[in-house]
Amino acid sequence: MSLFYIAFYIQDFEMLKSQCATMLIISQAINNLQEVVLPFVTKFYIAKVAQLKKMFSFVRKKDNYDLKKSFIMGDQFDPFQHIPELQSDDPRIDAAIKEGELEDYEGTYDDYLEMYIQFGYVVLFSSVYPIAAFWAILNNILEIRADAFKLCMVYQRPMGRRVKDIGAWQRAFEVVGAMSILTNCGLLCLSPQMRRAGPDVGQIEWILMFVFLEHILIGIRYILHITIPERPEWVRIALAKRNHDSKKALKYEKSQKNRRLLTRRFKTIHGPHAY
Repeated sequence: MSLFYIAFYIQDFEMLKSQCATMLIISQAINNLQEVVLPFVTKFYIAKVAQLKKMFSFVRKKDNYDLKKSFIMGDQFDPFQHIPELQSDDPRIDAAIKEGELEDYEGTYDDYLEMYIQFGYVVLFSSVYPIAAFWAILNNILEIRADAFKLCMVYQRPMGRRVKDIGAWQRAFEVVGAMSILTNCGLLCLSPQMRRAGPDVGQIEWILMFVFLEHILIGIRYILHITIPERPEWVRIALAKRNHDSKKALKYEKSQKNRRLLTRRFKTIHGPHAY
């Protein structure tokens, strides 16, 4: 809200430009450090503490393990008897223990929210700070590697889950895209450079120009939205072909099943050698 206050109430475009640069550069850098470096340092510290504890409790843990194993196994059937037992010095044991001690991945909400805020900074005030797109691309390149490092080294590996799309975030991005038309048209009409280009234009004329330009751009956006499909044509054709082949295979399998059933009934009634 502070950016809107600076843009449309104070109307200080230099301050608005500096605030956008601060949000896109410094804030994004701090977020990346908090997401990657801070958890990694915390994990390193916890690992050192756990290593020290392990040095003092190794013998006791080994005795407890042998006692627990003899109590559980006994003469009963072992459900894990066909699973090969790893050697105590196998590196896969330490790797599994380290991965199990990592923090749980809470989901993609924070990652989507970060991208959503960045998208808002870029599109809502692009007429004042056009270079924001460059900083956003640079940040996204770094964010890809940072998220990969975070998922591989900081958090436990999350389970994959099939989804149709990005859900409500798609609508949220579309709303911000529509709002960017209003904000950028308003900033252009309030811009001192535009006012100096038309010194004889009155306030009413500027308002009418804003409304006219805003309606034209919203109309263009709507036309592009309805003319460009969400799925390319070749994808829709491939999906339709796959669905057709699946239905055809299912129909063939059903017909073969019915044929075998009728053949069995016929042989039951007329004998195995009747045709």
